[in-house]
Amino acid sequence: MVNYEDARAGRSWTLDGGMLALDLTGGETKLTGEVALLSGRAYASRARLVYESPRGSPAARIGLTMIDVAATDVASQSPALAWLGVVDAPLSLSLRAEVDANGALGPVGLALKMAAGALRPDPAAPPVGFDLARAYLSWNPEDQTLRFDRVEVRSDWGSVRGEGQAALQDIVNGLPRSLIGQFTLRQIVIDPPGLYPEPLRWDQAGAQFRLRLQPFALEVAQADVALGGDEGLTLSGRVRTPDGGWEVALDARAGRLGRDRILALWPQGWRPGLRAWLETNLLEGALRGLAASLRLSEGQRPQFAVTSRFEGTSLRPLPSHPPIEQASGLLSWDEAGLAVSLDAGTLWPAQGGALRLDGSALVIPPPEQTPAPRRRRGCICGRKAPSRRRCRCSTCRPGASSAGPVCPWRWPRGRQGWPARWICAWGG
Repeated sequence: MVNYEDARAGRSWTLDGGMLALDLTGGETKLTGEVALLSGRAYASRARLVYESPRGSPAARIGLTMIDVAATDVASQSPALAWLGVVDAPLSLSLRAEVDANGALGPVGLALKMAAGALRPDPAAPPVGFDLARAYLSWNPEDQTLRFDRVEVRSDWGSVRGEGQAALQDIVNGLPRSLIGQFTLRQIVIDPPGLYPEPLRWDQAGAQFRLRLQPFALEVAQADVALGGDEGLTLSGRVRTPDGGWEVALDARAGRLGRDRILALWPQGWRPGLRAWLETNLLEGALRGLAASLRLSEGQRPQFAVTSRFEGTSLRPLPSHPPIEQASGLLSWDEAGLAVSLDAGTLWPAQGGALRLDGSALVIPPPEQTPAPRRRRGCICGRKAPSRRRCRCSTCRPGASSAGPVCPWRWPRGRQGWPARWICAWGG
């Protein structure tokens, strides 16, 4: 029995039984060994070592295989695997390395496989579980870079594959405190339980990020997600674990998102009333120049906001009325509700010809709020509508009676629970 204690990492292991064999034949030194490792956990680890070196030369070939070893233990012993310190899982690894004739360590090849485990950078933070993770990578000690030939993660939230590279940064006592990475992700499947009727599948995404290990922080400078066709998302944000809880700040931008794509991304169980309204009343069109933000903190209500331009849209603000055609304008959505402001749009009622609704707005307050009083704006003819009266000019309503026109978007009286209000450009 041999005790091994690493004062730098504050960890210790016990070699509990095993074998070593030394072979000096053929002009080479060959050492092989198999041992059992105890680290105070409920399971034992196993290790196998193979060392081969020409007699009289520092050059050598080294092979190491470990089974059921804690990811945090491995992270404390190798700069190439320090990033595993945020993972709570047993893993199996295979390592191959060479030492040259000058005694310098050359590139190191690694293969990792983890069964069920969790991302858990802070013991007090709720773990983020996964079912399987594996990686094939190489480490160059000369320039402290990692090259990931393949990375794969599966969980009950989906799966992803990818490849990329990372540079180790802020090295203290031989171990990095952070790394900067650039990855390409492929075969992305998003399938959180109960969130979507069918999994979301994306072909490819690219990400540039910095991972800080002490304290933990994942900072995404830019992630470009190809959604299909000319549609895509550009993401940036930060994930931290302050005070034992997760904190997420995510920002998203999109040049163009069509109606069907918006509904596909929108979970059916999140704000289902507003989603159903858009599915029913947004007949066609696209959002352009979209900007969105999401803020999540442990124990606090999520904060979400969206602003976007829209154009070429067919929109029906109220179910019983005809749609507004060729609508363009600005959409905004936050905790104050959904607001749609029209720069242009044409309505074709059953009688009276086309109506221009430039300057009108639709407001849907949050579900917990009652509708605010109606507001009035200027008339489409350019005049200011009289107080508490609708515009009577013939420009607005050709053939209007002396009683004045009747706004088709008038707020239904006695319907205080109605989920929307229409701020009509011609006084409604």
